[in-house]
Amino acid sequence: MGNLFTLKKFIFIFVLSGIALLFYACNKNEGPNSSGLPGSTVVTNTDTFIFETMQTVDVSVQIQSSELTPTPRVIKIYDNNPGTTGQLISTGFTDATLNYVSKVRIPTALDSVWIENQTVKNNVDIIKEFKKVAVVAKKINYTFSTLVPGGTRKAAQYNDPGCTNGCTKSITTSVPSFQILNGEQVCLKANFNGTINYTSTKGTTKLVICGNDTINSLQSTSTGALNIIITQSGRLTFRTFTMSKVNITNYGTLVTTGALTISKGLTIANYGTSNLTSLINTEGTFNNYGICNIYKSFMNDGTLLNQNLFQLNGTFTNSPFATFNNECKMDVLGSFQQNGTMNNKGYILVYGDAQLNSNSTTTIYPQSNFEISNPAPSTKGELAIYGNVTGATQGCGKISVNGNTSIYASAKFTNQLDLCDADGIEHSEITLPATVTQCKCFIPQSVCTPSSGNNTLLDSDGDGVPDILDAFPNDPMRAFTSYYPNIGTYGSLGFVDVWPALGDQAFNSLVVDFQYKIITNAKNEVVDIYGTFLPRAEGAGLDNSFLVAIPVPPQNVELIERASTTASVSSGIFDINQVGYENGQLNNTVLVVVTSVYKYFDSQYYINVYNSGAFYQTDPIIMHVQFKRPVASTQLIPPYNPFIVAHQKRGVEIHMMNNPPTDLATLSLFGTADDHSDLTKGVYYRSYTNLPWVLEIPEKFDYPIALKQLSSAYTKYGDWVSSNGTKYKDWYKNKAGYRNTANIYTKK
Repeated sequence: MGNLFTLKKFIFIFVLSGIALLFYACNKNEGPNSSGLPGSTVVTNTDTFIFETMQTVDVSVQIQSSELTPTPRVIKIYDNNPGTTGQLISTGFTDATLNYVSKVRIPTALDSVWIENQTVKNNVDIIKEFKKVAVVAKKINYTFSTLVPGGTRKAAQYNDPGCTNGCTKSITTSVPSFQILNGEQVCLKANFNGTINYTSTKGTTKLVICGNDTINSLQSTSTGALNIIITQSGRLTFRTFTMSKVNITNYGTLVTTGALTISKGLTIANYGTSNLTSLINTEGTFNNYGICNIYKSFMNDGTLLNQNLFQLNGTFTNSPFATFNNECKMDVLGSFQQNGTMNNKGYILVYGDAQLNSNSTTTIYPQSNFEISNPAPSTKGELAIYGNVTGATQGCGKISVNGNTSIYASAKFTNQLDLCDADGIEHSEITLPATVTQCKCFIPQSVCTPSSGNNTLLDSDGDGVPDILDAFPNDPMRAFTSYYPNIGTYGSLGFVDVWPALGDQAFNSLVVDFQYKIITNAKNEVVDIYGTFLPRAEGAGLDNSFLVAIPVPPQNVELIERASTTASVSSGIFDINQVGYENGQLNNTVLVVVTSVYKYFDSQYYINVYNSGAFYQTDPIIMHVQFKRPVASTQLIPPYNPFIVAHQKRGVEIHMMNNPPTDLATLSLFGTADDHSDLTKGVYYRSYTNLPWVLEIPEKFDYPIALKQLSSAYTKYGDWVSSNGTKYKDWYKNKAGYRNTANIYTKK
């Protein structure tokens, strides 16, 4: 710089400094500046508005799971869809009950976040689920259903009519036979053993069983079906019987002493207990919501649904055009022949041999197990696979075999499946795809499914976080990394340095960009804080300092490290101990980031506040704080408590609105000039006109040029303030009509 420029600059600084000091001196001991800021249109309507562009919100995420011992989940929060522009804000870990409770600080303009729910499969694959969640009343709440849903007993929808409602005729005495006319609802209340004749044309004729009844013969000459309803108090016994014209709904007990055949188009719905000798389903439907015991064989040539317990002592055959949906537990003591379509969402245990024959389609859903396992030592069930086997697109389903496994050339495997033969697959004519694992899958216990496999996930440091989800897999003290404002964004702090006088409200006396990286452990406790600070502009004519008070007692600080190429590390007016924090503070660890802003900017004032001047490039300062004992993340909410010490006078601290001063602040300055703090009520750094001295911006701040108020640069700032923050929450963004660019500093 030439001597002339230096002289002019000196004169300008001298004059401006004098004006600032005169302004301060004139107002120091006076009452409120009733006119507010001269020419300012910025007014607030309430003293509860604290000029927050960022807000602290409560986070509550729950995971629903049927696992007996659930695997904890990693929860990540993003400011938008991470598949597009979303940036990571925070990472944490659920507790043993799969709940995650935390606090995050996000822009007030952000009305929703994206939550990622992570779990791990086979120590190799991370299973992810994403959900956009609204921010409502400073709360983020969401419940994820399990990522890998398992079979659970479904609640049966009982509609038992009983024997008091809808009866057009009641049988209350013992008779050898009776007739049911078309459209009647006959309630059989007496014990019965005999023959029934019925007429039904439209399928509306009903027989309600309320006692202990045996039907030896059921006769009809009509074309319609009879609907038999067995109440919870009822018991019905059939001899060998073909359901050619009968539908049965059982809430009590159904017994057959011979073979029961379900004809085409007819249905048995079992909500109670069915004890059947043998069953043939010929293009009909059998829905089991209760307990079904079959003492011999079951031939399914229709549709079979099991949502509770199905026990079969003999052979089960699923015919080529049949469909079997198992959603809970099925035990087969004999052989298992699968020729049609089978969907297993629960547990099937076969004590004999099982064949998945050619052209059959077997689907194994997540957390389900198809097990061929005879507990008798001398007999082992064997599995032969000829058909199509489809696994899950995510999660883990399993086929378990304790005998021999044979896979033939016609077999085809699709998607993820675990095929676990205890002593290895004995015979295979195909190469199994990579998606088929062997004995790697763990099936947790549920109402319908016993646990199977090893639930051990690789956790090298023993902190409870699987290695694949752990950012520090070999460090038991550290697990996750969070960011503020987010992983890809720096926030900004803008200061007015003439407190307790109001000043020009340009917020460019000092502008500091910043970003925090926060390291937490498996308990979501903070272990390390890395702060990166970049002072970018100095519109002050006097020397200031920049500090951050972290609300943790200094005796809990293990280490403070500093990395900087340009910032002065001299103590100056500050008493800094060997660890690196300021002495004299009881409840805060105070970091002196910049001792002298003037020296940081190469002994110059008015840096990067005039569009006519050259841009001054600065270098970042990185501060690392390591705690002796981890601190709960809910107690350490960034940006913590940043402030400046004005004009190299240690007691003159300027903080964000309602952030408290440190132990070394000069308390007698509060309530003087334009300051309207009330220390007894926790009200700090608020002017008589309810204006602040510090603003935090969620992104890099395009601040006003020298001597220009913020409201003259940002056209929506006044509306935001006067609406108490309800309108134009994003007033600082570069949107059409938001800015007067002539009053905003532009980097050359």
